[in-house]
Amino acid sequence: MNLATEYAKQWDRGNFDYQMFVLESYMKDKFGKEEKAEYAERFGNIDSLKKIGIIRPGSEYNKIFFPLIYQLGQNQIYNMDCQTYDKPWGIAWSKTDSLFNILSKKAKTDPASAEAKTMEAINKYYAYSNEEEKAFAADEYAGMNTLKYAEMNDLWNFYGGRKFYGYAGFPTETVKEMIAQWTLRNEGMCKNIIEQAQANNAKRIVVGVGAAHGKWMEDILAKNSNVKIINYNELP
Repeated sequence: MNLATEYAKQWDRGNFDYQMFVLESYMKDKFGKEEKAEYAERFGNIDSLKKIGIIRPGSEYNKIFFPLIYQLGQNQIYNMDCQTYDKPWGIAWSKTDSLFNILSKKAKTDPASAEAKTMEAINKYYAYSNEEEKAFAADEYAGMNTLKYAEMNDLWNFYGGRKFYGYAGFPTETVKEMIAQWTLRNEGMCKNIIEQAQANNAKRIVVGVGAAHGKWMEDILAKNSNVKIINYNELP
């Protein structure tokens, strides 16, 4: 309880949520009468914790990330994000968005235009097949860790992505700028992971990132011969 309280005082939301997960999932049932009273006074009841989003039973944190960390006996989550490139990324995104809107308007104005064919190709490529939809619905977290989802993520995040370089009206150069900044960010995140693992002499670590980062970071980390990657879908 003291550790959770300290993280709350430091505004460390990730570590506070993790400690609350540990308390609720593994420790609270073993509390004595006085400990239960202190817990209730500090944090309230489970319903109030769910209401304010501290305990989220259906989230990937409570279902996957936190249990894996607990199995490793970890008491702390380390920050490994890299926001050095946020500004140039934002500039590249803004330019791409403006150009893509021009492409979209041109396609709507003239359905027979080359730009309309570009939009038709992009929209067609966005879709899952019926079989892929069913597989994803059966286990969304497994689906998010597939090559297909990584491909779709790039399509969503990069207005169609590299597949449409050179298509009529497609903002090829600004999408390249976006991807360059995205690559730098993911490289920075991987660098932070390696440096923190080495600093803590870690042999096994759990990395939790948004699905859009997954394949990019796996490809970067795979270049390091000292790293063995175990994807979510490879867990026992």
